[in-house]
Amino acid sequence: MGAELLKIWSTLSARVLVGVVVVGGGVLLVLAATASALLGRVVDLDRRYPGLRLTDVDHPRFDEVLALLDVADPGYQRSLVDLVSTGPFGTAGSVGLTTTCALLVGVLVAAGDLRHGGVALTALAVPDRLRIVAHKVGAVAVVLGSAGIVLAVLSAGTLALAVTGTSGAALAVTPLEVAGVWCRGIAVLVLLGVLGVGLGLLVRHLTVAVAAVLVAALVEPVVVVASTLLTGTVPPVVAALPLSASRLASRGTTIDADLGLGVGLAPGVALAALAAWVVVHLAAGAWRTQRGDLA
Repeated sequence: MGAELLKIWSTLSARVLVGVVVVGGGVLLVLAATASALLGRVVDLDRRYPGLRLTDVDHPRFDEVLALLDVADPGYQRSLVDLVSTGPFGTAGSVGLTTTCALLVGVLVAAGDLRHGGVALTALAVPDRLRIVAHKVGAVAVVLGSAGIVLAVLSAGTLALAVTGTSGAALAVTPLEVAGVWCRGIAVLVLLGVLGVGLGLLVRHLTVAVAAVLVAALVEPVVVVASTLLTGTVPPVVAALPLSASRLASRGTTIDADLGLGVGLAPGVALAALAAWVVVHLAAGAWRTQRGDLA
């Protein structure tokens, strides 16, 4: 596995993607922590000077949405330690930056190595192809797990910043709740990376695999929004799609639920659904690696 970790570290694109997971996720967490204070000031200006029309304060549900940014609310505080959705509005109706990059890290480790012939060279030293796959999975898990731990530390800082910087706010979540959100978030990042490995080994073409991830990132939110508009909720079969399941598994709730729309799956079920996607893709990718040509 050390050789696979070295490959990730020596590949610029892989380092960039991991950096985006950490830095991009950290920036989003900071923005989420300061969103309440910033929006509060904008709303005060809008109500003091109605002609500005900076926000839609006259909308019947505006105050309901604004309440989601109450720093004293436990749900808001949980959102600040969510490593995947990063904030109360998070990835509602869209796909998160961290989830997409985590997938791409796995794709790059698998399909990129096949493209440049690294797997064929590795197979000369390690003839057991399934062992090669296992090492790739382990390396991705270590890298993204470490990135998740860094994000967890950053999220602890953003939570402290939001609570201490808001008058009258106090910590409303228990350490056990925070640890649960962190553990699920780290698990989601690792599972997405391993899913990317399985996809890369199955497709075996870097450009096609990356395109598949980007198409999924564009199409899946459209499916979620369309199903919500048609049914008034998110059907379980839609919520079980990989990127949607990752969002639900991480924090367990979203703005959709807070506004009265069903979320489709409980966190544990969503995590199991994501794990099922990983098992299917990784098994298929390992089978093709075992039977196919590595050149």
